[in-house]
Amino acid sequence: MNIALTGATGFLGSHLAQGLAVDGHQLTLLVRDPGKLIGPLQTCRIVQGDLLDPVSVRAAIRDADAVLHAAAFVGEWGSHDDYFRPNVTGTQNVLDACVSGKPRRFIHISSNSVYGDGTADHIATTEDTPSRLTGQPYGDSKIEAERLVFAAHEAGRIVATAIRPGMIWGPRDRQFLPKIIDALAKGLMMFLGDGYKLLGLAHVDNIMELTRLILARDVSHGRAYNIDDDDRRTWRDLVRALCGRLGYREPRLCIPASFAKTAAVASEFLWKTAGAKKPPLISKMGVTLMCYDNDVSVERAKQELGYAPQDRFDERLDAYLQAYRAGE
Repeated sequence: MNIALTGATGFLGSHLAQGLAVDGHQLTLLVRDPGKLIGPLQTCRIVQGDLLDPVSVRAAIRDADAVLHAAAFVGEWGSHDDYFRPNVTGTQNVLDACVSGKPRRFIHISSNSVYGDGTADHIATTEDTPSRLTGQPYGDSKIEAERLVFAAHEAGRIVATAIRPGMIWGPRDRQFLPKIIDALAKGLMMFLGDGYKLLGLAHVDNIMELTRLILARDVSHGRAYNIDDDDRRTWRDLVRALCGRLGYREPRLCIPASFAKTAAVASEFLWKTAGAKKPPLISKMGVTLMCYDNDVSVERAKQELGYAPQDRFDERLDAYLQAYRAGE
């Protein structure tokens, strides 16, 4: 199958591209900087461009049978436009490029943030749960992007499926685990709340497997699927596992959730007023991740697609740390 993929120089996108190439698909990669592609992807057809450049988007998608839209801004800190321009306007540009010819398969990497970041605990949340705008730009931008995708599906322009990952982890992660490891190394790691909230980890290999299942099964058309490792691990479980492997002392400091929430609001106001480029020590996203359960149900993927996650946390964490130490 000829597949156009966005986000191939990013964390998740690089794994999806690598997996699809191994499966024998012909890939066209829309990237801003081809030099950032990992070695095995250098031989794919490459279109240098940007989601915000409709000409390059059309060039990448022109001959594709399917589109895998994985590019997005997922940083902890940024302005409204930092999130909405790539995540919403960029998605609209990709959809607009799909108007010619027969409706293409369109797999959209969304997020479980569509259920409402930082509004309530999510435990075994299903895909039927309504999306909820919260004012946090990342989650709100993913809601709007997904709305555009399914509107195009209903109009018959594409044949869409959305994947809603939890906390993505695995080799080449440059944001999530490295920040925790750095804080542990400096003795600065602390829990916002009691540390017993569910993480909702989603390993890149599991997301790749779900992508394969979606491409192979028509039942996925017009559907959204939650994806995580189905292992119900807490923040303390993860931090304890890292400390045991790296020889660090387990953190004891817990910031009460009520204080953390207030501190995050005040800190972000001050940081934005000052025009700061880096996030404050306590941010709204940090509170969302640590002070609330972020667990979803993957029963729909199991029942409709045959998704069968295996509990390989220890093996995968060892592999991650090996790659991390090697600078990969």
